[in-house]
Amino acid sequence: MFEILPSSGNTYSNAIQDKPFDQIAFLAREIQTQMGVAKPVPFFEHVYRGSDWRTYQPQMTLNQYKQWRTFKMSDHLPLWS
Repeated sequence: MFEILPSSGNTYSNAIQDKPFDQIAFLAREIQTQMGVAKPVPFFEHVYRGSDWRTYQPQMTLNQYKQWRTFKMSDHLPLWS
């Protein structure tokens, strides 16, 4: 049986970090013990940053750009332990 890890509090894993979208399930308890708590990697702080929107999409508004970049990378942040 798979087991879902308990929520890690205020950890949000969607691109705008306001929803806890992702879950990790484990079959083997020893792997769960090794992993601990997974945290999202905020890659938009380094790639397609908000400050870069005029470079990539000057014809878009900032909000349009933030949606556009989720189609280029993802609207979910990778979880890393």
